[in-house]
Amino acid sequence: MDPFKNLLHCLKAELTKQEEFLRLLTKERTAIVKCDTAELESTNVKKLDLINAAQELEKKRNTIISSLLSSEQTLEQIKLSEIVTKCPSVGTQRELDKIRSDLRNIVSAVCALNAENADLIKNSLGLVTSTLAIVQCAPGGDLPTYSKEGKLSSHEETSLKRSRTSA
Repeated sequence: MDPFKNLLHCLKAELTKQEEFLRLLTKERTAIVKCDTAELESTNVKKLDLINAAQELEKKRNTIISSLLSSEQTLEQIKLSEIVTKCPSVGTQRELDKIRSDLRNIVSAVCALNAENADLIKNSLGLVTSTLAIVQCAPGGDLPTYSKEGKLSSHEETSLKRSRTSA
């Protein structure tokens, strides 16, 4: 089979995996908001499986690309757009360009949603920490104050430590 067609099929499979990963990140976001730890654990297992599958596809893609390189080129030195221009078939070139663009867009969306989920988790942990500190605070004591980052201010941290040791 034509190596450019092989590359196209491999990239389509990678795009499918990225789309699945994006769907999982959306599920993860919902689980974070709902504090559904069972769903979070399930989602993480599925994400790991997808990551492993994506790594296998990456190896396959690198093998295909290596076969298309000249002897003096390496994988690190060449961009997909350069490989696409080497394709003799204009139709396959168009398909490769489209899939390259689609992959770029989906990877950007995955990165953005992953970063947002990380922020949600950090904020959620900050709320849990705040709630625990309030619950553990001595009756009649000052309630702790937290910064935007969800961290105890140093004055509050000192008084909270004192109240814990006296309790």
